[in-house]
Amino acid sequence: MSTSFRLLVLASWKDPHDDEDGFRYAAVRYFDENDAVFELRAQLWTNAETQPIEETSVEWPVEDSNYRTIATIRLPRQASYGPERVHYFDEVMTFRPAHSLGEHRPLGGVMRATSSVSRAERTPPSA
Repeated sequence: MSTSFRLLVLASWKDPHDDEDGFRYAAVRYFDENDAVFELRAQLWTNAETQPIEETSVEWPVEDSNYRTIATIRLPRQASYGPERVHYFDEVMTFRPAHSLGEHRPLGGVMRATSSVSRAERTPPSA
């Protein structure tokens, strides 16, 4: 499965590279005044020749498998940054593709490497 995303540019956008916290400041300003809707789209793997799993630099042709909306995520206007949120995201919330259902687990060498690193990070050092 291949995924795609499209972002709408904010009218007040400033280059976040001018400030190492630029992305955070832009997101905080945006969510103070706006809701956000994200559409997650994916392509089904239908052709091993034109949609190689192990070669991530190949763009999958839409002629073989058009993008399909698989989820819509709606985030209401909110206070998006503060000590409680920082603690929650840093200490409580985790996502690992390896935790998904077997049928939905990612394929390919990059994902296998990511899973290996993730397991190693959770394994306590041996004495």
